[in-house]
Amino acid sequence: MASDKGCVTIHAIDNNNTMDAILGHGLAIQTKLECGQSLSRQALEEMGPKSVQVLTTTADGRGKGSGFFVGKDGDLVVTNAHVVADNKKVQVTTPSGEKFSTQIVDIDDINDLAVLRVEGIKKDPSRSVTLGDESKLKNGDPMLAIGHPGGFEQAVVSDGSFIEEKPWIMHYQIDATDWLIKSLAHFNVDHPTYAKDATDNMFAPKLGMDTALWHGSSGGAVVDEHNKVVGISDAIDEQNPYLSLAVPVSKLKELLDRKEPKYGFVYEGQSEFDRAPSATILKDSAVAIAAVAARKYVAPLFATVYAMDAAENLATASGDTYRSRWHYVERGAEDLAGAAGGVMALIPRTRVLGLGMMGAKLLINTCRDFMPDTSVLKEIHRTNGDPRVPLLWDGKVF
Repeated sequence: MASDKGCVTIHAIDNNNTMDAILGHGLAIQTKLECGQSLSRQALEEMGPKSVQVLTTTADGRGKGSGFFVGKDGDLVVTNAHVVADNKKVQVTTPSGEKFSTQIVDIDDINDLAVLRVEGIKKDPSRSVTLGDESKLKNGDPMLAIGHPGGFEQAVVSDGSFIEEKPWIMHYQIDATDWLIKSLAHFNVDHPTYAKDATDNMFAPKLGMDTALWHGSSGGAVVDEHNKVVGISDAIDEQNPYLSLAVPVSKLKELLDRKEPKYGFVYEGQSEFDRAPSATILKDSAVAIAAVAARKYVAPLFATVYAMDAAENLATASGDTYRSRWHYVERGAEDLAGAAGGVMALIPRTRVLGLGMMGAKLLINTCRDFMPDTSVLKEIHRTNGDPRVPLLWDGKVF
């Protein structure tokens, strides 16, 4: 958020924006200059640094949701279970623009919650949100949502008010409720072993509010006027843009306090080579051949690229990072050595040393292509020995 004489620029949506989106006009993100201490500004300033965008990869493509940090070390992220369902790889992007791989720690598929552990992030307890108490909400109390509606990269805020808490199927209008009940009946017939889970999910309690949400908001924090999390953005009624639903924060507390996970998630590391073996071999071979056969011409090019990479890494290290600064300092130092080697390779007296330095940098880059840089889900199992996958997994979405 850019500030100017006490004013800040915030991004927001309201119910008119969601109505336009429902009508097929796309979701318009408002950009507003807030000069007073509005609830929207306070919520975004408090929660923006504690929120993330959740990026998923499925067989059908990529998806985007929202989440926020919790836990004593600030290395756990909460989102919706339906955001990560049927995804082998889940990543999060922080407000700094850094991208991290994650592993699912546990889920509550009945109440649509998931907890992820962020890999490679530095521990920071102050990053975790403060959890509130939804039971203290009264009709008309402020409720503000922070997330990434429409896949917008920067945090977006929307304000509204609390309506009431009741089973989520009872929030909808009669025709929608009738359709949902029929869908539940068909699902229970087709998947009888999931009948109880599906029914419990349909009647799980939700906080009704008129706070605007849209696709991509799922999993984001919903806070009260004191910026305490009272809910987790969960669903919208596309027939009524003035109604959206959130999971009560008490359900998140139950999940975080659970002594033994309900599910076990088994991961394995994946490298650039694992994702694209042929392309990786071709790229590394072409770079190596060019470096040897045309070193006189490619040395300046490599020096320029490494210098640019060094500037980017060192600039990142000097800012607010979620990863350790030493990670970027180390990468920046490597890049500077490679850039210096490229320059030295052009000077007869230092050519051998320069080529050695540049070669060392190329070797480091090649090795990284074969080192795991993300986690991929290989197996899900229930810790009680039940062979069924979670309710929302394996296409079992009703």
